[in-house]
Amino acid sequence: MRRRRREGAAGAQPPAVEALTHSVEWRQARVIASYSPTGSEQRPTLIDAAARAAGKRLVYPRVVTMGEMVFKAPGAGEDFVFDDCGIAAPNEQAETVHAAQIDLFIIPLLACDDDGVRLGYGGGYYDRQLALSEGFRCGLGFQLQRVASLPAESHDMCLQSFLSESGLEYF
Repeated sequence: MRRRRREGAAGAQPPAVEALTHSVEWRQARVIASYSPTGSEQRPTLIDAAARAAGKRLVYPRVVTMGEMVFKAPGAGEDFVFDDCGIAAPNEQAETVHAAQIDLFIIPLLACDDDGVRLGYGGGYYDRQLALSEGFRCGLGFQLQRVASLPAESHDMCLQSFLSESGLEYF
């Protein structure tokens, strides 16, 4: 899936942000968890800009130790730094926002299936945080990352929707 995404992402379009911003989940969300993309991941840049324009609060994941992630709210003008996994994130001093306070999660992925099962990167970081929240779970990727079926484990937290260049799909 990494190779498939890498090869297909080069010519792919950005996500259909309007499909998300017209959703009830977006309208009701006050706090949105986004992410800093790595490699060929779909970029949430337009989503972040729409959230800021709508006055929504953005938070981003930060790995604090191997296996543990928190969400941080960067201050105005604060630069991101690299966390323990080498991903750009708010600095350690940024305010921590508990997952239960997040209304909408924008989540990176390698793949997702027809039931919302998400294939991540194997660390369980998102699964542990999502288990603490009732926030709406939206995977962000390219249409080529949608597959019919993926294996799931008991701790996996399924997505409720998937946003790609093709639009917003609910599970």
